[in-house]
Amino acid sequence: MSDAEQGAASPAEDDMTARVGRLSAGQLDCLRLVNEHLSSKEIAAELSISPHTVDQRIRQSLQILGVERRAQAARIVSQHSGTYQRLIHQSPHIEPATGSDHCDGAVRLQIRTLIAQGGLAELVS
Repeated sequence: MSDAEQGAASPAEDDMTARVGRLSAGQLDCLRLVNEHLSSKEIAAELSISPHTVDQRIRQSLQILGVERRAQAARIVSQHSGTYQRLIHQSPHIEPATGSDHCDGAVRLQIRTLIAQGGLAELVS
């Protein structure tokens, strides 16, 4: 086989990639979370939508992809849509840790706890 033939995708793969390309962003988000083994209720909570909306998006995705099971659809999306990095949200109300004070405070708490339990009594006296 030539290099061009080895690197070329089969017509079935091209067709499936095209089908994945027809999915909406919402459908892709739902299927990516299905791939992480989340239930419809968990997906709804993660995306701030109703479980009914999640089920609708997944049903439509199954029709577009031509598969019967949501796990199949999720696997196809993960294989054909490239890399995906979920955003990690941090509340604006949480202050970021500054310096090493946070670690020092945790160590001090652990030492005080050990002293209270009598574990470091010989070191203190």
